[in-house]
Amino acid sequence: MSRLFGWFENLPKSGEGISTELLVTPHNESETWRRRFGSRIVVTEQSIKEGLLTERLGSLEFVFELAVRSGALVYIQKKVVLDIFFMRFTMPRLIAPWVEAFLAEDKEEVGRVIIKVRASTPLTGLIMGYEGTIDMRTA
Repeated sequence: MSRLFGWFENLPKSGEGISTELLVTPHNESETWRRRFGSRIVVTEQSIKEGLLTERLGSLEFVFELAVRSGALVYIQKKVVLDIFFMRFTMPRLIAPWVEAFLAEDKEEVGRVIIKVRASTPLTGLIMGYEGTIDMRTA
């Protein structure tokens, strides 16, 4: 089933040391996040709705509360909404993809942040994960 999620949303295959790139484009009420992992591209749309961060990936809308814990920005997922054929429903936690993510200042180098993201489901385990640093001076 985890392969189905990866195929369905065009997620990259697993690997280490994959060349990555992040481009964030602001709009009036949202931002487009374009991530490139090797030759695979993942594009999401982020916006704020009712005080929560929403991130749309294809037919899935992830809803997060943001919090600061031990100096890191932590994404606390509240739900996943599946939006298909003009129908929207909250996916049951047992089958919904669940994202754990955080950003923290790199204490070893000024202007760099550490990021870690994992997406999984209780039934399938890890769907996708990535971690690394972003140099904000060149971003």
